[in-house]
Amino acid sequence: MNKLVLFAKDVRQVTVTNSSGAVLSGKWKSSNTQVATVNSSGYVTAVAVGTAKISVTVSSSTVSLYATVTGPPSSPADVFAHFPACYSNSTNTSLLCSDISTAFTAQEGYHLAQLHAYYSKFFSQPLSGGKSVEYYTLDPSLYSRLFAYCGGVVVAGGRSVSSCWDSTTRIYSEFILPYQIPDFGTQQHELSHLFLQMTYRSSVAPYEPSEVNVWFKEGTGMYFESGNIDSNGNLVVTTPMYYLTSEFRAHYNAGTLIPLATLVGYNASQFYGSDATQVYSEAGMFICYLTFKQPATMSAVWAGINNGSIANNTELLNVITTTSGMSLAQLDSAYTAYGLTF
Repeated sequence: MNKLVLFAKDVRQVTVTNSSGAVLSGKWKSSNTQVATVNSSGYVTAVAVGTAKISVTVSSSTVSLYATVTGPPSSPADVFAHFPACYSNSTNTSLLCSDISTAFTAQEGYHLAQLHAYYSKFFSQPLSGGKSVEYYTLDPSLYSRLFAYCGGVVVAGGRSVSSCWDSTTRIYSEFILPYQIPDFGTQQHELSHLFLQMTYRSSVAPYEPSEVNVWFKEGTGMYFESGNIDSNGNLVVTTPMYYLTSEFRAHYNAGTLIPLATLVGYNASQFYGSDATQVYSEAGMFICYLTFKQPATMSAVWAGINNGSIANNTELLNVITTTSGMSLAQLDSAYTAYGLTF
């Protein structure tokens, strides 16, 4: 018997599928409408604390689950406990839960485990707490409940992510409202941020996760999002994402590309401002240029971050210009030309 856990006033759809995955229609019924109601499309509405059996009859067969309605959440853990399906790797260093489907949870969970293993080798500093944890939901109301405890963003038609830091376990949990399924890109992008934050530490708080310089953090996130894990467990990126190439060319044609010297000096409020799609594309394209056209430079950057010799943007840019033998103005011309080849 499956279980469904809801907070009061939550609405969650329940479906029944055949062996091919097609959703079946049936007659829905709640054993206790004072606790939870269900409509003809399988949408369960939590009314009050308690338990109700939700049943659906398809042809002559009846399938049931128990809907348990609890009080309001008092912590992120209360929200996380509402997820019915989870996938953990054999070493319990990677956990993915979702309210989408068992197949989705297993598929995304396996990919998260692969990424955790790869990033653990790529970045010298492992995640604080040593564990990658992600929760995927299709329910916006469930996602929004995290905002009382964790910072998060909602992007219409895009990726919505909340990062919840537990100072006791020292584990970051990513709570994700997906906009496309499967969504390996979100995992690659967001998880790379967490590993980078743990490795690229600030001198102010050397033992806590810290925000890295924003252009590099988001630029590398856009690069890591581009590829996928190969049979040897390595991330393989062959070309920048179409998002980067199309945005970059559009701003070039409009004559609105931001000078590289300006872009790498942006603070967070400037980077995440009204022209966020532009700065994301340009930062990502610059990282792709360095990776594909200046591999020795990018290797020196990662080595410096991993050994602790690069701790701020000034040191980062110094390694880039020194190793490449190019000024920011020269790099600007070179990466612009590279971005226009796609």
